[in-house]
Amino acid sequence: MDNYQVFIISQGRDGSTLLLRILNEIPGYNIYGENFNMIGSMMDIHIGLNTITGMISRSDYDKKSIENPKYKPSWYNSYNKDDVNKNIKGFLESIINDCDARVWGCKEIRWAVDYQDKKTLIPYKQFHKRLDHLKSLYPNCKFIFTERDLESQLKSGWWQTTENARDIISKLKKYYQRYM
Repeated sequence: MDNYQVFIISQGRDGSTLLLRILNEIPGYNIYGENFNMIGSMMDIHIGLNTITGMISRSDYDKKSIENPKYKPSWYNSYNKDDVNKNIKGFLESIINDCDARVWGCKEIRWAVDYQDKKTLIPYKQFHKRLDHLKSLYPNCKFIFTERDLESQLKSGWWQTTENARDIISKLKKYYQRYM
């Protein structure tokens, strides 16, 4: 069987922890819990670095600087995009797949909401790009979008103390539907 990644995209208080536990009962699965949007932040970095043009690898720089000692492009001490992608993948795998599971991944409730203030929702375009860039690194990855009955979710945990919870959850559900 192929190895692949599973990313549970959650709103919080919608059953994602139960799903994670069920998946981890399957032999060869290792799905970690929340990482405080570390992967979303890594994808923002990945997006930024992949939009830069003119980056060259250190080995290409070394070759060109031998030929021309005055050669100093603006990104001469940086990696090329393939190196960036390889390094981001290596970093993610070192912290999310530290046991070499056949299927690995994580769940996260912070893909689109700042859960410190519980009010700020990133634009859909950024949410979409984060998932697209994760998919570009792991073409076989699977996204699982979790949802719960809105009224029940609004009564659960910290959502019940968030004044604009209905609006946030409704918008997140639309993000999920739009992405699928």
